[in-house]
Amino acid sequence: NMTVLENHPAAIKVKLGERYVFRARLDMYASFQDDETFHPKVIGDLKVTADVNSSSGPFSWGAPHLMDHIQAIAYTWAHAQKFKEWLPFYYFVLSYNKINEWKLVRVMMDATKLAEFKTSMRRTADLIDNYNTAGKWPKVPSAENCARCPIKDRCDRYRVGGQTVRVY
Repeated sequence: NMTVLENHPAAIKVKLGERYVFRARLDMYASFQDDETFHPKVIGDLKVTADVNSSSGPFSWGAPHLMDHIQAIAYTWAHAQKFKEWLPFYYFVLSYNKINEWKLVRVMMDATKLAEFKTSMRRTADLIDNYNTAGKWPKVPSAENCARCPIKDRCDRYRVGGQTVRVY
């Protein structure tokens, strides 16, 4: 049983020192019954996929333990920074092929995941600082990286098509 809670912020902003702001765009807050536990408030993120049981590809909801859940960790952390409370995080995964096919995935937080996330944020800020200081950002062309780039038509490294895959 789930009730979507009204009046939640569309985005949570957390200052990271003097230079940066982290922004988390939340889909929803909900009250939620998970097995035997009632949660008066959880962070919910809606995901739509062809097959909620697929175990291939980067978004393999059939094998969520193999996926990267940095979004869940980041949103949980951002909420805790802003509101001083830690909430459970759930992905609400819906199939667009089968109307009655859905799955709930709870991402469990722990000290290790949180420490890895904070380290990743520090490294990212350091890389941005270094690129800005050097006045040059690296160009890493690929179909995925260039797909939505606003300057790809003027970039000397842009290439059309797929990417090279090396197998060793």
